[in-house]
Amino acid sequence: MLELHPDTLARLKEDHHRAVLIKLDLIPEAVYLTNFATDISYKGNSYLSNGQLLGFGNLKQTIDIRVSSSTLILDAVDPSLVALFLGRAQQGRDVDIFLAILNQDYSIAGTPIAMGAMIIDGAPSITDDPTKGKAIIKQKISSEFANWKQKGGIRTTPASLQRFAPGDTGFDFAAESGKEYKWGSK
Repeated sequence: MLELHPDTLARLKEDHHRAVLIKLDLIPEAVYLTNFATDISYKGNSYLSNGQLLGFGNLKQTIDIRVSSSTLILDAVDPSLVALFLGRAQQGRDVDIFLAILNQDYSIAGTPIAMGAMIIDGAPSITDDPTKGKAIIKQKISSEFANWKQKGGIRTTPASLQRFAPGDTGFDFAAESGKEYKWGSK
């Protein structure tokens, strides 16, 4: 059952504004965006109202654990956001989506409502149409349960290392050393 902060619950009974807050935990830095008209502060982070968050698909909350997906649509006019998506593989990075109920002064009433804990699923689709003055990033995001079958951890085998660092030969001769090394001991 969804539990709401008492201040959030009280504000819901009155006329109020809402804002979607999205945290993209990208490498090398997180990006915080909102669809509201002004920037919103939450947990020491400023969710920017710079117009980059254009939309996202429907989110459904049910009692069942489901692997759902949606599309995040971002404005690609700012080259720094495009560089973050194209500079490094962002597959599997966290995307947190909150609904904030706002007070009259546009501060958050209580705490935001968690709407989805998602992950980036695949490479982004970036389109640029100079005739219409539009550049858009479409990024598929999926439920955090989307990768529950994914192999975890790393083993001291060349194949295991290649999953995380293609081209690295650090484990090629590990089996030939003939010794067992205990980490943290002398």
